[in-house]
Parts: sequence; structure tokens; C-alpha cells
Amino acid sequence: MALISLLLLAALLPYLGHSASVKFGIVNGTEANPHSRPYMVSVQMNGFHICGGFLVSEHFVMTAAHCWKYGMNLTAVMGAHDLRNNNFKRIPVKFYHIYPGYKHLYNDIMLLELEKPAHMSANVNWISIPNTNKDIETNTICSIAGWGKTSTYSNASSHLLEANVKIIDPKKCKEDWKEHFSNVNMMCAGSGHGFCQGDSGGPLVCDNIAVGIVSFLEKGNCDKPVAPNVYTKISNFLPWILQIITSVNVGIINGTEAKPHSRPYMVSIQFKGQHICGGFLVSEWFVMTAAHCKDKITAWGDVTAVVGAHNLEAKDFESIAVTEHYAHKNYHKITPNNDIMLLKLEKSTANSRNAAQISIPKINAAKGHSCSVAGWGCLKTNGSRSDVLMEANVRILPSKTCKEQWSFYNDATMLCGGGHKHGFCTGDSGGPLVCNDMAVGIVSFQESNCDHPTQPNGYTRISRYLPWINKIIKSMK
Repeated sequence: MALISLLLLAALLPYLGHSASVKFGIVNGTEANPHSRPYMVSVQMNGFHICGGFLVSEHFVMTAAHCWKYGMNLTAVMGAHDLRNNNFKRIPVKFYHIYPGYKHLYNDIMLLELEKPAHMSANVNWISIPNTNKDIETNTICSIAGWGKTSTYSNASSHLLEANVKIIDPKKCKEDWKEHFSNVNMMCAGSGHGFCQGDSGGPLVCDNIAVGIVSFLEKGNCDKPVAPNVYTKISNFLPWILQIITSVNVGIINGTEAKPHSRPYMVSIQFKGQHICGGFLVSEWFVMTAAHCKDKITAWGDVTAVVGAHNLEAKDFESIAVTEHYAHKNYHKITPNNDIMLLKLEKSTANSRNAAQISIPKINAAKGHSCSVAGWGCLKTNGSRSDVLMEANVRILPSKTCKEQWSFYNDATMLCGGGHKHGFCTGDSGGPLVCNDMAVGIVSFQESNCDHPTQPNGYTRISRYLPWINKIIKSMK
């Protein structure tokens, strides 16, 4: 059985399997006529080409899901032929839409939403994708292109290269790749020409339509692979693609205004009078929130907790100074693990109007429940925050799903939930995930796209920290 390699240009992602490597361009190809493929995109990080891609609209580049890992900031270079001459357009990526079912080889497709539209020109244009889910006939001659390596141990090409490839019978692909190949969402091609490292995410083009995405080949053998090259079959993902491309919209995502003061535990944490995070009362003296909210604060003397509020512009609430903050000592900013913090208030909220604490778990709980989130965060990505408290129902997802979607997910300390329709956005951090009138989670992390996230929202699992919470609260009595 052939070993497998994903085709990211630099070794930026974990290797697939115990012995796979990322050691691999267009093989036995020729230089493309400059700008003859105006849809081609060089996906870059820190100014260096790492993957191919292709424009499918003025706002979106299609590429392989394995070309991105959490924390990477990519740019899309278009209108290029020679990557050394800088005669091209560079647009940062705004959001990363990874197919929800992506896992290693399977469903290896991603849409990059651009920060600004890629305007059509002689050198920049998008390519059509299939409009029906239909297989390409065996032996059809198609083409590929990219700036990847030209052989297993060569350097990457600075010029766009191209080659013709022949579609191979899916039965043959299955025989060669066994359980790694899916007739439903993959296709393969070969015949002496193919791709190599750095070509990931580029298009397989048949009759001027992008039908596949460069995905994987056998380990360490771009030059004369025994098993054919494998591509993601675009037509199998049409409903998801169209959903993403045709709508970019949000809220607390797609939420509704909460009934005023129906959530008396909600707190607006403010720095110099401006809302920065949510929080919730867990005692008359303490607010619970996310540890990462401290990263937005430079002077703790200017931090207040607004309690009993609904409309933050109405000013009919009480603002209490924060005197102490207790972020978990093992909070990890990158992962983000142990994302929990307690804030000690200057005075008790026992007599505060419209303010009351919420219970937290006494044991590990909350699996599969229908729950809710609330906050004064942004109503859409890069939008304005809400003046009034918003709320939405979300569903906690199985740990397996969370682990598939977030590589750093820790079931012991995290929960995940939500999906395409409801969730949280910037400014909702630190708010509670409430199940059966109990706060079981803390709003912690999300992908940069609030509107239509392809990955579930992440929460800190409160029950994991009960000894730590109780020690701090009891020590202040």
C-alpha cells in the first residue's frame, strides 16, 4: 500500500499517519503561457508560497483544507506568473471556511474569504465549478497547474507550470488507495504527469471547469508514483459551497434581544467605560469570565463590572470597580487552555437592582443539552457591538466532533457547541454557556468568521475548575 503525503510546501502541518511526510510541484510539466490561467492563486504565509488555490468568485478562493492550521494568517496572491517580480495583487484572507467534515484526507476543501474583492482584469478572473454532482469520464484529458516542486527533491518553481493529466477509473483508484480513497468525494488522475509539494489546493481543470482540488499522493514519490494522484471532488460539496459564497451575514449570532433583566447574572466587563467582555455573577462578590479578557486590559484600576444592565446606553445599571483578578495560572493563550478568570468586586451585589448570581455545576455535566448564550458582542463579523443584551440557543456537541474540528481541543477542560446558525462573536468572550439554568461553560474561542463558522464555538468547561473556584471564593469570605 502506498504511503501518503499532503502537499503543503513547508512542513507547517502535522504529518499524516506514523510515517507520512511533507516532502513534495507540477511534475514533467511545462511553463504556462503567462496569465493564461487568471484564476490561479498563490496562497502565501509571511510572503512565501505554501499552497495553490483558485478564484471561484470575486470574494472567494478555493483551496485544500490541509493548507491552513489554526493561528496561520494567509494572503492570496493573484494575477501572478513569476512570483519573484511582485507584479501581482495581494489580498489578505478575512475568514477561513473549512468544510465541517474535514479530517486529514477526507473532505479536503476550504474556501478563503478575501478581505476585499478581487476585481476582474486581464490577469485576474475566476473559474467556473460544476453545477451538478456528476463524475468525469475515465480517460478524459484535464490539466493542473502550480508553483510547487518539479520533482521530489527539487526546488519550488517561481514560474507557473502546467501539465495534462488523464482521469483514472475510480475502481482503479480504490484498488491502489484502499480505505484512503472515497468514490464519493475524491477522484484521481495520472499518466506520467502530476503534482508535488506546494501544489496543494490547486485546481484540476476539465473543459475549462475546476472539478477537483489537489489533495494527496504517495509518500516521497512525486516523480514516478505507483498510485495515482488524488483530488477532492468539488461537485460533492456544491450545497456547502453555495451556502458560503452566496451569504455572508450574523449575530450573538442570529440571536434575538433578551427579555430585559431576564438574565440578572449577566455582567458587562468594561475598561475605561467601554465594553470589552462578558461575564457572570457566581457570588455576590465575584464575576466569572475568560482569562483571555485580561489581554485587553493594561490598567486594572480602570476596570469595572456593570451589573443589572440590559441596554448599555441607558445607564440604568450599577458599575462596580474590580479590585482583584485571578486568572488561572495555567491559562495558555495559544491553545487556549484553562481560559477562566475570577474578578473580585469592590462591593457586594446583594442589594444591586436587577442583579443575581447563577449556579455553577457541582459535578461534571452538560453533554448533548440544548443550551443558550448571551452577550453584548458584535452582531456580525467586524460589525458594531449590540447595545442591548442578545441571546441565542446553541447545542453542545459530542467530544469527538470537537476534536475533529479543533486540533488543540481538550475534552477535560473544554466544551464546544453551536454551528452555522447560532453562536457568539467578538465582545461575547467570558459570557456563560447556560444549560438548565446553570452556567456550565465560559465563552472562550471561535474561528475568525462569526457569521458562518465551519468550526463550532469553544467554551471553558467550568466543572473542571471547581476546587480552584471554591478556594478563591471561600478565601475572600
